[in-house]
Amino acid sequence: MLLTMLRLKRQTKEILLLTRNFFKERFLRCMIIPHPDLLSMSQNRFVKLLTLCIAIVLLFMVYSHVLKRTVSEISLILWLGSLLLFVWVLKEGRWRLPKLSRQILFDCVLLTLISTLFLLPFSLLSSHFHYDEHITAYTSFSLLSADKIDWFGVVPAKEEWVSQFPVFYHFFQKPFLVVYPSVLMVRISTWPYTIGVVIVLYLLTRLVYTRFLGLLSALTFITLGTQLYLGSLGLLFHSSTFFFMLSLYAFTRLYLYRTYPNAVLLALSMAVCYMVYTSSYIIAPFILTFMIFSFVKDRTVSLAALYGKTLIIFFAALSPSLLYAARIDNFFMQRVNQVSLFSGTWRSQQEIFHNIDSFLSVLTAHTSDAWRSLFLPDVGGGGEYWFGHQSFFEPVGFILFLLGIIIVLYQAIRRGSMILFIFPSAIAFTFVFGVVLTIHPPPFHRWSIAYPMIGFSIAQSVSWMFFKIRRRFYPSRNFSNGILATALILFVISNVKHALSMTEKDKILKPQDIIMVSRYIRANVLPQAPIYIAAFPANAFGKELVFRTRNVYPITTTYFDYLPTAAKDNSLLVLHRPDDVSTQKVLARFPRARLIGNLNLKEYALFRLSE
Repeated sequence: MLLTMLRLKRQTKEILLLTRNFFKERFLRCMIIPHPDLLSMSQNRFVKLLTLCIAIVLLFMVYSHVLKRTVSEISLILWLGSLLLFVWVLKEGRWRLPKLSRQILFDCVLLTLISTLFLLPFSLLSSHFHYDEHITAYTSFSLLSADKIDWFGVVPAKEEWVSQFPVFYHFFQKPFLVVYPSVLMVRISTWPYTIGVVIVLYLLTRLVYTRFLGLLSALTFITLGTQLYLGSLGLLFHSSTFFFMLSLYAFTRLYLYRTYPNAVLLALSMAVCYMVYTSSYIIAPFILTFMIFSFVKDRTVSLAALYGKTLIIFFAALSPSLLYAARIDNFFMQRVNQVSLFSGTWRSQQEIFHNIDSFLSVLTAHTSDAWRSLFLPDVGGGGEYWFGHQSFFEPVGFILFLLGIIIVLYQAIRRGSMILFIFPSAIAFTFVFGVVLTIHPPPFHRWSIAYPMIGFSIAQSVSWMFFKIRRRFYPSRNFSNGILATALILFVISNVKHALSMTEKDKILKPQDIIMVSRYIRANVLPQAPIYIAAFPANAFGKELVFRTRNVYPITTTYFDYLPTAAKDNSLLVLHRPDDVSTQKVLARFPRARLIGNLNLKEYALFRLSE
């Protein structure tokens, strides 16, 4: 019995010792060597924290370059590297990119061909031009090499144009102009943006509505008279419209699908909106308004997180430009300070107000003018974007536009869909801030950012009438399709005629001196013969002449007193605003000068200085 008790006691001690050692070993193992999943999570958080720190350091290095005005491609590399790190740090899970179907690819190729078919003829019209397209093109053409560009500065010089912008647009335009400097290439260099707007409008409308309405919206936008007039010029505006539309498309996808790639696309496209023309500066308040409304409606934490990531990447991308504006030169407000109804330096005496009563009077007059210019001629068009002083819409387009707006609003209210309100809101916001609240006559070109949405509204009314006819009156699909084709053909013809009328009337409103002089030079002057422009140095004549003569002549623009005292062989002098006194000064300095008097010039005079 005693032996049994001793054996039992010994076995109990052994069991307790084994149990203690087991739990001790397991505890230490758990403390020192975590579970593989826990280890992976810990390492991932550490790597992301380290990456975030590196991204912030790189961004502050960019800030240092901005403040020190360092001219180097290193600042661009640091900025891009910082953005890539921010995008990676904020990523969760796998990237889910949308698939491009063959049908979408086919539609995009077809719309590209149709856009080119309509852009090319108007781009070839010699009398259809604006000096802005050549000033911005000359800025791109004369841009320095990549290692000498101040990447977070602005161009051109203040006295060269009405406002300044970051160099990115000009950097991507330059290769077109270097390959073949000409007026047509100036315009072709902006086609990627214009055609891009067509594609994004199609994708956005297809996403929210149907493929049919997407194609119809793209077609009505392409053939809209004001778009044919403005879209065929090589203007900076088109890039603003593209990135504005891309932002709306990205926001719509983000709201509908709640995926991180769409958040990145929205953040970057919004940031670029502030690196192109002023018209797209409205994007941040516009998108923020819809973000707030959508969050109040859904109250979804995941959506709020995506919005937060969007704003972080947006700020990281734009912050160097914001720092430049805050500490060096606020280029964001340059154009606003010129054309704003509230404080614009270009306001006429009739637009200046001193109290609430005078402000309401000016606001009422502006609103009335803006509304009437949509359907009445001789009301709209300003800033030498005259649009022939025609109405914004031709009669058919105006009726379809109003009907389309009513249909869109009805659909949005009936369905209670916040996304559907984006279309009419974009039209209204840009009309108020771009047309009503800027100096007049009503500036159609400052509303160009809404042209795609206007095309969509017209397409909505055409689509509504088409399906009403198909369902109620003529069940035959062939007949209803014929009605649709006929309506589109009539719309296209009416708008092409409207655009041609605008360009023809511009011949009367806009001097054609540059065309006459460039034709004379190409026909009568040998390449490399010097051409002098006697005008203020920022005069656009010489810049435009570079592209009209394909950059085969050395062109100098300066005041008359700074011109050389002796003329070189075959040299020409273009005198700005000639009068008897200035003409006599030319003849006194250059006794052999001969006035070319058969060109019917209005603002310039052309002299052959020597034979």
